[in-house]
Amino acid sequence: MRKISCLIMVSLFMINILCANSFACDISCIETAKTNKDLDECGNQIVPIKEAKIEHDFNTLFGKYKNNDEMKIVLKYTKQSWEGYKNLLCNCEGAAAAGGQVKGILPFEANKEYLKCVIRTLERMNATLLKWNNYPLVLEPGVNRGADQGK
Repeated sequence: MRKISCLIMVSLFMINILCANSFACDISCIETAKTNKDLDECGNQIVPIKEAKIEHDFNTLFGKYKNNDEMKIVLKYTKQSWEGYKNLLCNCEGAAAAGGQVKGILPFEANKEYLKCVIRTLERMNATLLKWNNYPLVLEPGVNRGADQGK
């Protein structure tokens, strides 16, 4: 029995590593969930990994622009705005799936739509951060790339 539980623990650990590295987690648990508790367990397996990857990518960007105070401010507000966007969008999707219910315990289908939205939005943000991290660092802080640059 102990050997089996050890094997399960190692398997879960490997899934988490693969999920974190590729950002493409198995989200089939959303479709196989039968209760809100199942959805919570599913979300608790997926969402923290995706959020940690995004946090890491934002920190990488802050490091990339460590000498550019203006860009660090832009990144700070972008991160805050994006988090607010995700929360509002997914709460609205869940409420719409619940027929407009915004208070109390939401029905299963509403929670399912909410979780799908959270995962989809986290994946979009990850793709955006990867793109930003791949841009070359070419400007010095305070340099304007505006229309007057070529003069």
